Amino acid sequence: MKTLIFSLSIIYFFLRINIFSQKSTLTILEKIVIHCKSNSISEPLFTEISETSLIGVSSSAVDWGDYDNDGDLDILLSGFTDNNTVTKIYRNDGGNNFTDESSIQLINVGGGFAKWGDYNNDGFLDILLFGDTWPSTPYRLIYHNNGDNTFTDLNNSNYLPARAGGSWGDYDNDGDLDILLSSGIFRNDRNNKFKEQTWLSFPDGNASWGDYDNDGDLDLISSEYFSDFATIYRNNLPDNSFTQQITIPFGGTITSIISGDYDNDGDLDIFLIGELNGAKNGTKIFRNNFPENTFTEQTSINIIGLQTSNNSIALGDYDNDGDLDILLTGNGGIYNINPAAKIYDNNYPENSFTENTSISLTNIRNGAVAWADYDNDGDLDVLLTGKTLANKNISKIYQNNSIAKNEKPSIPPNLQVQIIGNDVVFTWDKSTDNETPQNGLTYNIKIGRTPEFGDILSPMSDIQNGYRKIVFSGNTGSSISWRIKNLPEGEYYWSVQAIDNSFSGSEFAEVKSFTKGKLFLEFSEDTLISITGTSNGLAAWGDYDNDNDLDLLLTGKTDDNNEVAIIYRNDGESNFIEQNSITLQGGSSAQWVDYNNDGNIDIFITAGDKMVMYKNNGILLFQKN
Repeated sequence: MKTLIFSLSIIYFFLRINIFSQKSTLTILEKIVIHCKSNSISEPLFTEISETSLIGVSSSAVDWGDYDNDGDLDILLSGFTDNNTVTKIYRNDGGNNFTDESSIQLINVGGGFAKWGDYNNDGFLDILLFGDTWPSTPYRLIYHNNGDNTFTDLNNSNYLPARAGGSWGDYDNDGDLDILLSSGIFRNDRNNKFKEQTWLSFPDGNASWGDYDNDGDLDLISSEYFSDFATIYRNNLPDNSFTQQITIPFGGTITSIISGDYDNDGDLDIFLIGELNGAKNGTKIFRNNFPENTFTEQTSINIIGLQTSNNSIALGDYDNDGDLDILLTGNGGIYNINPAAKIYDNNYPENSFTENTSISLTNIRNGAVAWADYDNDGDLDVLLTGKTLANKNISKIYQNNSIAKNEKPSIPPNLQVQIIGNDVVFTWDKSTDNETPQNGLTYNIKIGRTPEFGDILSPMSDIQNGYRKIVFSGNTGSSISWRIKNLPEGEYYWSVQAIDNSFSGSEFAEVKSFTKGKLFLEFSEDTLISITGTSNGLAAWGDYDNDNDLDLLLTGKTDDNNEVAIIYRNDGESNFIEQNSITLQGGSSAQWVDYNNDGNIDIFITAGDKMVMYKNNGILLFQKN
């Protein structure tokens, strides 16, 4: 087996370099290599790391993020232990070692959610934390990252509803992260203040952001607890409102909603999980038919059904073939008592998923899972928390041993900026990638007052090398344009990077600058046009020969102190020809005017204390009156 794997690995490497440099789908050969690798007794595809012991939790929440800006992903974890609740940060020290940052004091909660996000655009990841303490006191908290391995609780954050799931997202395109809860929106008004948007409310349940219509702003999808349908609300930006747009029937009780572009066509599809009518569990995929504003259930795709309220799902390209695979946990089986942890391979471009039965993860329920390349080796690893069949709480990291390594996307080209009123519109061209198809890429923009920072819009990436600080798609989605609203006057710097389906970021494009404020026009000299230089004179434009372009009348003193009045006729080809046949008295000023209303403009010249009038006779000559 090892010999076969080695041989196939060499062939794989040769083909990848020499043939598939522009590939967008996984070749059959690559799938054989990965399959053999995962079935090798000596080294399975995923290996549980033993160097670090994480506290076991269930009813849990997990998120990866580089909170200390050291170039690797750390762990934010909350949940119930056997007799208490806990919230912890584990710092990634490299070499499969994670340190419990016990000096960081966070409220211990379970049964909620925990999310990294830079809400104040200072370059450090903050925390959105919801849940119940032991036994049942609800907390909802925002922690500000102080940049020195400490966090400060925003004292004003307890106005957020107690029972709610949620996420970060800039729904109003003003450059800062707002909060979506399962029952409403809280707008970031900066200075550590969030204001509830009372004009929009929906029943408590599940909710998440997503630009489902590809118009450059975040829409949202919501379902009430124990509801049998989900509703998409369209963002009406620039109006501060949402309109109910589409209702998606599930045919049972929805417990989880997640979005992702599984078919790499540049729009967000929807995954709904729950208990179908007839006590049968199910995971349904609804394909986005953009631009038709409809979604179609993919009835041919069969994904394991998991019990209501006990499941967790994550999307990510773990096998580096350029498409989103599924990591799914929860209770399954006939009586919903058998915990499960399964990975489904996306068979793009075929419209199907296949369970990878060769991968062995600890079966859990009532937990949370997350993909992340924590060891920076070019493939997605697994963080898994929950309760086993023996009712034991666990938290485990599985390292991905795949030989197929991900490569970064190319840098987005052709950055352009346009100022429209109080807004600024940014555009760029699409990137390419050796794994993710071009339409499957997303993009991530940064805007700052200096080239080095994103203090207006944080990319949550390292601006110097593009390293992604969170495991998520780009902040503009698949769109190659984005509009920021109501940007104040000033000088700004911006750039953009591409993000692939393994959530790896390209380097940022060369930083561009622009000035928002008064309009400054730039002119360049036309060195091909020769005009006599004068002083103490005047230049006047007028179409004296009625050929629909402006000619030039020039007066003043030349270098030899002679007063002149010269006509330069515009020949329509950016040439101005001095009319030597027209003799005019020199003067200090002049103007065109049709004094006799004959349709031909005449000339008035001021010379000392005299005014001289020249009548245009309509045949390119002037007569002194």
